[in-house]
Amino acid sequence: MVLIICGIYLNCPLLFLILFLYCVYFCCSRQFKLVFVIGFCSLFIVPRLLTTLDKIDHDYTLKQEFILKVSADSLKINGDNLSFHGENQRGEVFSCYYTFQSETEKKQIVNKDLQQNYATIFGTFTKGRGQRNLAGFNQQKYLRSHGYCGVLNSKKINWHAKKTFTWDQVRAFFIRQLKRKLPQKTSAYLGALFFGYKDQDFKQTQGTLSPSGILHFFSISGMHVHIFLGAWLGLLQCLRLTLKESLLPVLIFAVFILLLTGGSVGIWRATLLFILNLLIKFLPIVLSPMDKFGIVLLLCLFKEPLLIFQTGGQLSFMMSLLLVITVNEQGKLKDFKTSSWLTLLALPLICFYFYEWPLLGGFLTVTLLPVFKFFLLPVGLVIIVSTFVISFDFLIHLFEKFIFLFESLLANTVHFTLPIGWVPPLYVFLLTFLGIYLYQKKFSKIKLAILLLFFPFLINRVTFPLMVAFVDVGQGDAIVFKAPFNREVILVDTGGKVLFPQEKWQQKIQNSNAQNTLVPFLKACGIKKIDRVIITHGDSDHMGDLDVVLEDFDVKELVLGAGSEKQPNIAKSLNQLPKKTDLKLLSGAASVIGYFPLRVFAPLKSKGENEDSLVLQTQIKKQRFLLTGDLDQAGEKQLLKKYQNLKSDVLKLGHHGSKTSSSPIFIQEVAPKSAIVSCGLNNRFNHPHQEVLETLNKQQVTTFRTDQQGMIYYSWGFLEPVATPKTVQESASPPQ
Repeated sequence: MVLIICGIYLNCPLLFLILFLYCVYFCCSRQFKLVFVIGFCSLFIVPRLLTTLDKIDHDYTLKQEFILKVSADSLKINGDNLSFHGENQRGEVFSCYYTFQSETEKKQIVNKDLQQNYATIFGTFTKGRGQRNLAGFNQQKYLRSHGYCGVLNSKKINWHAKKTFTWDQVRAFFIRQLKRKLPQKTSAYLGALFFGYKDQDFKQTQGTLSPSGILHFFSISGMHVHIFLGAWLGLLQCLRLTLKESLLPVLIFAVFILLLTGGSVGIWRATLLFILNLLIKFLPIVLSPMDKFGIVLLLCLFKEPLLIFQTGGQLSFMMSLLLVITVNEQGKLKDFKTSSWLTLLALPLICFYFYEWPLLGGFLTVTLLPVFKFFLLPVGLVIIVSTFVISFDFLIHLFEKFIFLFESLLANTVHFTLPIGWVPPLYVFLLTFLGIYLYQKKFSKIKLAILLLFFPFLINRVTFPLMVAFVDVGQGDAIVFKAPFNREVILVDTGGKVLFPQEKWQQKIQNSNAQNTLVPFLKACGIKKIDRVIITHGDSDHMGDLDVVLEDFDVKELVLGAGSEKQPNIAKSLNQLPKKTDLKLLSGAASVIGYFPLRVFAPLKSKGENEDSLVLQTQIKKQRFLLTGDLDQAGEKQLLKKYQNLKSDVLKLGHHGSKTSSSPIFIQEVAPKSAIVSCGLNNRFNHPHQEVLETLNKQQVTTFRTDQQGMIYYSWGFLEPVATPKTVQESASPPQ
């Protein structure tokens, strides 16, 4: 069934050929029942899949007016931004975004009548952004796999009220109640724990919870369902109801949970499994755990055919499958063994999505389950009920204090993560089923654990060989030099957001720019230690995310231009410089010895400004790279006077392609074959400037731009002396 869905969704005839060969094998083995099951299930699931794809693949003109039914529980406000989901008459779902024009308009939406669930939207339609960095987020794929037709960026919204009752209004009512009555942190946690609602308030804590391996505690999942339904069934039996008499109340409560929690894939899987386990007690049939897994998977595929392309769906069903396999662990530490093998066997998939393995994940899951089950959930439920009756201020204060204490204790678990890096999909499939096969064959547990750790680690290092990457960090610079097997890693600038003055009501809670761009790429490469972070100067778009890099990675040495340590932005970061990180000050001309030998051409004395940016050159095999920071034309002129040979194969243009840099004479003397422009998509500075592009074009220099092509990178094979530039999006346009 999975092959049929993947074949249709990916438009891949090879998968249908594999399915045909499977069916031939089953027929030759006289296992006609399996062929019948495949055909029978296809009659139900394939039409659902085709209908879904017809909706999500429909395209619209760029600008249009849409009338949508808005999910009341999907409204999320962050500063001056509003996001929500809407559905048109064809059943197509859109992800919608809007920027408030005033504080008054924002307050109106915060207090909006929940029955105002229709909106006329005037805006721009797109299919979302594609992937912009290696191992980066692909919005287009995400939207398609989750059933969205596209994105609507709204310019104007008119709201309409219709006297209708929907369960999303009930869910929205509870979420609004939590936000109004409880402190921000408590509201965020309880919204995630009981209603599956995660806005930016909760996402702030994910960076703390994720390295610990217990983020699933705070994502509505199968664990919650079994606790809720198990407690409800136990209460009914305490009231002297028989198991048969309890069936209908349990079914009603299960539907109630599905509706109030938003009905994620994990909730559907766990609810169906709980009900199935209950039903077979009254039926004269015997089902193995694997039979139950298969039945639930088919039912969920009928409900949501695209779940196998969703991160939540893959993780939910993979963990469910592995739980079936590892349930026979024996001994005094049975729970710890089961939990550890769950995460270890799922390691290839975990690396594919998260790039690192939480070493304490299994231990913490078992250890903290009682805290979660007997404190967080019951106390949280009491707090939610109290918001409608009488406020238990002491209990709320205690809960809030506990959350802060809990997070502070878990903050140190970031040091107990094993950086393995990204694993290609084919290897995820092969390694996962190899692990399952060897585990079932009673292969040596120690050897199996070593294999499961070693192969993803090795594959990652082969996937990301010697390379230089100009990371797309928007309007800013971040350049990564990575030696084979991560023997040396150098980061030149960190990127960062250029902040503009905003009123308080406009200010957003958001991740740093690096957490969405640079950090995922470094982790995907399996990088935990950075040998050198070099900051060319103190502008925020070059070093604004330095603190994030210092926090997430072990940085051996921070390199600055001598004198730039007094620049305000840099001085602020130096006050928080970890003791394990050495500070090194350079002035031209100087050199840095290592796998990547660096020549420093400028400045003699730095103030950390554009005009005295660090200018660096390195040679990798037979190619030279020249990096000029935000150096202006006056600085370029000084370089030409002082140094005879600046020729380089690759030039990172100064100041993001501004006309204040990259003079014709400088370009002529450097004579690059390729020029890299690191600038933001639709940036307000209009970088790169047309004058610079014309200069490059006249001198037959191929131009690569991060705003148009995403990350630009060079990677060398073992015997390759020269690397060809590659881009994540479309290829560069050759000079005309």
